[in-house]
Amino acid sequence: MNIKTIDRFHANLINLTDLIIEIIPNEIEGISIGILDLGKAHLDSWNEKDKENAILNFIKTTNKYWTTLIFEKNRNFLVKKSKKIFPYFGIHSNIFKKLFSDENYIPTEDIELIWTYIISFIKQSIKYIHENRKPTHTIIKKRYTPIYSCEYMEYIDISTLAKFWEINLEWPPSTNKTPNSPNSPDNIIKKHE
Repeated sequence: MNIKTIDRFHANLINLTDLIIEIIPNEIEGISIGILDLGKAHLDSWNEKDKENAILNFIKTTNKYWTTLIFEKNRNFLVKKSKKIFPYFGIHSNIFKKLFSDENYIPTEDIELIWTYIISFIKQSIKYIHENRKPTHTIIKKRYTPIYSCEYMEYIDISTLAKFWEINLEWPPSTNKTPNSPNSPDNIIKKHE
């Protein structure tokens, strides 16, 4: 079964929430596990628009840090930016501040798991942008060449990012249609220009 990218992003967000609930002590100053459980129940009820807004917010608030502070797993970055990155945690967005401020607060392996989820969000974001650019093919010098048929978040260089994060972006297979047929990839692209 092929899971949509925003559904994968959403599932990982729920899994991250489960991890946080599991690793934090019963009570953190100002944060109740019961409230986090309610927040998780809210995440479970999200519709497609909510899921899309979550991935768009993540892209908007983090894309300029994907190859720097996040790649470096800079704890201070999450301490400072967690409320903007994870606004759906509401007033409990500061849980990241608590988890990442004190290096002895939670075990290193749990911190690494949190980073693994954050990196998965980056990879899913890159795939989401790729999908929204509508990958297709055109014929250049009698060869099928992959191109995008839509402009979408052009300010993000997903080709470079895909290489950096070792992501294989899927392109539809080229067709065997002749170059001048009405349904050939190059004529389809011209319709969108």
